[in-house]
Amino acid sequence: MMRLSIVKSSSSLLRRISQRRFISDFKDTGFHEYVVRAIRNAGFEAPLRAQGLTMPRMIMKDERVPHRVVASETGSGKTLTYLSSISHDFKTSFSDDGDAALVLCPNQTLCDQVHRTAKSLVDEDEPLLVSEILSGTNAPRCDIHGDDSYSRTNLYISTPGSLINHMENFMDRGRQR
Repeated sequence: MMRLSIVKSSSSLLRRISQRRFISDFKDTGFHEYVVRAIRNAGFEAPLRAQGLTMPRMIMKDERVPHRVVASETGSGKTLTYLSSISHDFKTSFSDDGDAALVLCPNQTLCDQVHRTAKSLVDEDEPLLVSEILSGTNAPRCDIHGDDSYSRTNLYISTPGSLINHMENFMDRGRQR
């Protein structure tokens, strides 16, 4: 069973959200057209139930609802939901200062799943997200290949332990992105 939890929100807002209808087409999510095309290019035909209930709410801009948390069973589409939301934010942002997102996963298997899903979101041969997994003691790609080679990385995926390791071992070298 899918539960939608919105942190720091009023109970009346929760009631209104829970009464909203399920969307049955990705074009009705409110996502940027490039994101919708990328979702379809990745082979997704129609939203799963959890996606249909949560995708439109993931892009709401409301100070009263600063965080969105979706809890549902494995295989319900949570990964695609939040990666699509991140992609939408990047496509609609007017910022040109190299915005990036961080996804924390409890284990390496989920890091790999997020990375695969991110790589599948492509529109007209252009990836929406350029992801990098921060794991173990390996240097980030920008350290290995030089900053210019992978300056487009906009999604970092890590476990909490690997993130702490990278902060301790690599941020002191001036690579603070």
